[in-house]
Amino acid sequence: MPAPLSIQQAAKHYGAIKAVRDLSLDVPAGAIVGLLGPNGAGKTTLIRMCAGWLDADAGGVFVCGVRQDTDAAGPRRQLGIVSRDAPLIDELSVTETLRLHATLHGMPGPAAAAACVQALEEYRLQDFARRRIGVLSTGMRQRVAIACALLHRPAVLLLDEPTVGLDPDVRRHIWACLQDAARRGVAMLLATHYFDEAATLCQTVHVLRNGAITLSLAPGANPDTAHQLERAYLDALGADAGVTLEEIRSKNEFVVPHRRTDAPITAAPRATPLLHHSITPSSVTPSLSVLHQILALAWLQIKLWLRMPKHIVVSIALGASFLVLANRVMVVRLGPHVSVGVHTQSDNVALRAEREFNAFHLTMVRYPSLEQGTRDLKADRIIGLMSVPDDDPRAIRLLFGGRNPLMDRELAATLLQVASQVNSNAHRRARIIMENNRYTPEVMTTFMTAGLLPFLLLALASVNHGLFWLCDYERGTLYTFLATPVRRSVLVAGRTLGSLVVMLATFAVTIAICRQFVYWDIGPQPLLWWLVVAGQMLVMCGVFFAIATLCRRFALYTDAGLILVLVLMFLSGTLMPVQTMPSWARITSFLTPTFYAVRMMRAVMLGVETVLPRDVLALAFWAAMAFAFGYWRLRTATLDHRA
Repeated sequence: MPAPLSIQQAAKHYGAIKAVRDLSLDVPAGAIVGLLGPNGAGKTTLIRMCAGWLDADAGGVFVCGVRQDTDAAGPRRQLGIVSRDAPLIDELSVTETLRLHATLHGMPGPAAAAACVQALEEYRLQDFARRRIGVLSTGMRQRVAIACALLHRPAVLLLDEPTVGLDPDVRRHIWACLQDAARRGVAMLLATHYFDEAATLCQTVHVLRNGAITLSLAPGANPDTAHQLERAYLDALGADAGVTLEEIRSKNEFVVPHRRTDAPITAAPRATPLLHHSITPSSVTPSLSVLHQILALAWLQIKLWLRMPKHIVVSIALGASFLVLANRVMVVRLGPHVSVGVHTQSDNVALRAEREFNAFHLTMVRYPSLEQGTRDLKADRIIGLMSVPDDDPRAIRLLFGGRNPLMDRELAATLLQVASQVNSNAHRRARIIMENNRYTPEVMTTFMTAGLLPFLLLALASVNHGLFWLCDYERGTLYTFLATPVRRSVLVAGRTLGSLVVMLATFAVTIAICRQFVYWDIGPQPLLWWLVVAGQMLVMCGVFFAIATLCRRFALYTDAGLILVLVLMFLSGTLMPVQTMPSWARITSFLTPTFYAVRMMRAVMLGVETVLPRDVLALAFWAAMAFAFGYWRLRTATLDHRA
């Protein structure tokens, strides 16, 4: 029967660094195979390749006959993984941690509950069942990690220095747990630096150096051979000094030849029967299991958020302060890159108007016909139009685009002064008529709020979605999820669903608070408004998911997020109307998601813009690209910072 874990000619390179070189070995059922070697020898890289956290550049790793890769759910159902830092979620209790692992491995409710109770008893965790992981000692955390790794009865257990820094009593208890699992038929691959641990637990020990096996030993799980094992190890490392393999073998009777598989890989070995798995294939349907995993991950996200009250208060206070203060200080400044139209047939009127507009640093465009001027006004080629027709000298008409009350209010004062100067020099005084002026106090507040809401959603996505991914990277808890059969796509879907619920709750409370200080109208269709809010939340979640997977460090994430928000706020038309931007900025704004988000929000709340299919498609495109990039980065997720 093939070994549950088979490594065949595996290789992994980091540029010019060859971490693993054409390495082959098998781990039989019920055996503990050890890996010894100096730092950088390739032990941890090999463990991560077996776990599916890294893809092999050549060769392959087979778990129960199935090839392992970074998105294969099948092999991980037969794997349990314990790393040296036990990256568990600090905010969960011991029982909640066990239940989470059971759910993510597809165990049904009754079986999961029974397995958790049995694990608490077997690993002496009953007295700590309600304690949170963050308050446990290092030894207790390792016990919980081993309990989680063996909870679903895996066929293979991967151990990366599981007893580093533990006291002797805890180490011996963990050894006893591992020996008991081996007696049940679990195959184990153990990377360690302790000779007594290797001599006590392992039937076979491979010495790695520069990514290759230089020596294979068979201490036979005899603790009395620890000193001989250390001597053989040091002799193997000193082989470059002239010590031959025959000399090492003559000094150490348990040195054995290492069997290599040099034949090319043509097919996976015959599948090993699933003797150690507690779930039969018929007990959980795949579709139900995926849905169960998504809901479990979403509920985990909500639970973690609820257990951080300070985080909730800061998020709500930040959003409320942003909306209230920004409504008080937002103003618009016009410049020479802004064009204003004048319709007149009189050269004298045109010269006087141009002189006045130059005084205000505005560019004037003359139109011989009113139809041409209104057409350019609708196309945003000009921001306003002053009509002084010769056939009706009793009235001067001031026309505005009506899509941006902030800009119209600033322009109205300028046009009134220019019209007054033109009128004072005329032979006959005329009435000044303003059209399409929408800058009532209620409209102004609603308009400004509509431009600010997408950035409130951006901030909520950064704090309540991107930072959770970032914490998983920095704490290493991301690899707790990647060690389970959950696909990366399911992990992204579950976390995003939980973040959307959290963001909607935070957003609703923030809006309720802000409307006590600054009132605005959400529009005639509240349901449509909430749908737009939820859709834009999804887009912002994708953006910050991509940023978090790209940065993976808090300082870099903070800097990148701050720069992004400032640039997007400038280009979105919130601080500066798009019509008043230079041509290069206007073109760039069309490439940003916030431009379409702001325009859509204003259309729903005020009707000052028209929501076109291209706006919806643009936001959908941004969401798809952001999630695709983040998913691609997530596929390269590794604890090794060189990767």
